[in-house]
Amino acid sequence: MPHRILVVEDDYAFRWALAVFLQRTHVEVDVAECGRDAVALLGKSGKDYCAVVLDLSIPAPDGPALIRMIGESYPDLPVLVVTANPEPMIRLRDEPCVNVVKLVLTKPVDVGEVAALAHADCRKPSVVG
Repeated sequence: MPHRILVVEDDYAFRWALAVFLQRTHVEVDVAECGRDAVALLGKSGKDYCAVVLDLSIPAPDGPALIRMIGESYPDLPVLVVTANPEPMIRLRDEPCVNVVKLVLTKPVDVGEVAALAHADCRKPSVVG
């Protein structure tokens, strides 16, 4: 089964640069520019993703709300947060959903590094149970 990553980012240039970089490494990529689009993609293909790259400051529902939804619906789906403002993560620190967040990177970040980290999460064996 091919690796498939969901990129949720409202910054057009970063979203597409990351998507193209991942596609060049033979990863299937779906992109969403807002929370509403991400919720629709997760509802349709959530079990097919091996990782989500998520900006916290996206149009509604925002990143923290998506983390809560992923934590409840897809607790084994790793989330890599890439954001200019990591402060909203503080609100989540005591919530069970925060367990899906594997890493928080503060922008500016290197697209290649983000792609490599997301791809690495796809290579980890999934735990069933």
